[in-house]
Amino acid sequence: MPDDSVIDYDEYLSLPEVTISAFTETGIGESSIIIPLQRVFTSRKPVISSHLADTPCATLGTQGLLDKLNTTLGTSYRLYSLDNPFLSSFLDDCITNGYNFGMAYSCFCRIWYTNNWSTIQDKLCRQEKWDREKRQKALVGNWIVSVWLQP
Repeated sequence: MPDDSVIDYDEYLSLPEVTISAFTETGIGESSIIIPLQRVFTSRKPVISSHLADTPCATLGTQGLLDKLNTTLGTSYRLYSLDNPFLSSFLDDCITNGYNFGMAYSCFCRIWYTNNWSTIQDKLCRQEKWDREKRQKALVGNWIVSVWLQP
């Protein structure tokens, strides 16, 4: 991904430590999960539950979507602000495009801590192009050749 869209991990230092586990997500005991890295995850890096990820943005509405992003990412952005006049239109696009919260979160988490909202549309487009190309390169025929692919 382009260098200017890399997350400043210092932003995460102020966030609380969060733990998400297979048991809380599925009700299945962690010892029953075959893949060790899927049993439990603890980090200051924001993480969302599968239930929240599956929530349609339309169900949340624009303000609700912003509230969930603010809570998850430890910010206090407002919908209509001179600091980020483009934010409401980006959130409205998530609803119009039928995104769920997981999709919206994946789009915004890399660019959320910006000082210049006027460049976000360009960054989102470049990020989408980069992601699409990476996914295309990960498959050769019906074979997955790159296992380090983010959801």
